[in-house]
Amino acid sequence: MYKLSIRKPKGYSYDEIGDFSELEDAQERAKKEKEKNPEISYKIEESNGSFNSYGELLLDLVEKG
Repeated sequence: MYKLSIRKPKGYSYDEIGDFSELEDAQERAKKEKEKNPEISYKIEESNGSFNSYGELLLDLVEKG
């Protein structure tokens, strides 16, 4: 599962856009968001379904733009 999040130019945190089963789908959506507003930044993270001891989902950064 891949999670796409975007950050607005003056924002401090990322807003989740959605979860995707395929990396290509997440990349396509990120490209569309970037075309709408070139000043945003995005990150795509991958999850294998594991959680840490605090119950938080573990995510690995796949792509940042």
